[in-house]
Amino acid sequence: MASVPGAFQVAVIGGGITGASAANHLAAAGFSTILLERSDFASGTSGRSSRLQHCGLTYLTPGRSIWNFLLHPRMALEHLELARRAMRDRSRFVRATPERVRPIPFHVPLYRKDGVPYWKAMLGFRLLEFLDKGGVSLGFERLSARQAAAEPALRGLRDSRSLTGVLRFTEYQFDWPERICLDAILHARDCGAVVRNYADVIRIAMHEGGGWRLDVTDRRDGTTQIVLADCVVNATGAWVDELGAQSGLALPALNQGLKGTNVAVRLPPEFRGLAFETTLADGNPFYVIPWRDLHYFGPRDEPCNPSPENFRADEQTILRLIDDFRSVFPGVPLSRADVLYSWAGVRPRTARAGHPDGCEAVLLHDMGKAGAPGYFIYTGGLLM
Repeated sequence: MASVPGAFQVAVIGGGITGASAANHLAAAGFSTILLERSDFASGTSGRSSRLQHCGLTYLTPGRSIWNFLLHPRMALEHLELARRAMRDRSRFVRATPERVRPIPFHVPLYRKDGVPYWKAMLGFRLLEFLDKGGVSLGFERLSARQAAAEPALRGLRDSRSLTGVLRFTEYQFDWPERICLDAILHARDCGAVVRNYADVIRIAMHEGGGWRLDVTDRRDGTTQIVLADCVVNATGAWVDELGAQSGLALPALNQGLKGTNVAVRLPPEFRGLAFETTLADGNPFYVIPWRDLHYFGPRDEPCNPSPENFRADEQTILRLIDDFRSVFPGVPLSRADVLYSWAGVRPRTARAGHPDGCEAVLLHDMGKAGAPGYFIYTGGLLM
């Protein structure tokens, strides 16, 4: 590891999208900043993104109960804010880098008695447009049941007799989330930040002269050096609690990991380029998303702490995903043999009592009141 000159105002730990963005903003604002990542940049949760600049509809409709929002106003406000940010940043990304995105037509099937009701979907779309006035249009339209039946890919949807129509809207897909992280990191470096990967922070402690001391090991040659910083930003995603615990810091548990699993298959030609968003019988959202000439679908979510084995799709979950697909498209023959590959990632979620899956809010926690002044932790995190 190259010698790191002097002390820094801020040490950012974690080279995923949250740490990359934090280092970028801090360096651009003139703070002396160092960014430390123990592996490849964007090699954790960020690299397992859905690769969509998602509009945020899922925060308002599939799997969300209006009663839950009414009974928990805090949750409603958090989800509205997430939807607003999703729409705003979708517009910014598409307009700033049109060469990096391609439009994907998404389809939401509408049924008489279950799934996403028409009024709820339309309310969600209208609210999203209100939250981002003048932004990139969703271009949503309603296809009647007869129009849907005329499109080959839509004929495979379940329960055609109860299908009242299909809502179609536009999302935008990008290829490489790692590239987005690296762009932010390279810009932070151009603004004066020191950036290091394969730099494992093995210990954090308050420095006797004020601020923080970080013991950092180079994972390539085993050497260790000391980094001093006035402030620390812990942006290690699903590992925020692990980093504090290994350093002996008596901090509250703030993360609740949620493992999401997806599988990729080759669907019939009529599905090429088309995406679907719906709700399963258990109320959870389900997506079918094109990836060049393939499709991937999921996720199957389950509470999970980050560990190497949990970044793999297990056989039981793969079989459940196939069953999920069959429940949405019973007319499309699909078996375990059709799965070309699978992957899983542990998403960081903000821990909250009464929410076993954590909450989706993206929060910055000041640990000063917990006896760690100048120590900040990010929980949650959205690549888009």
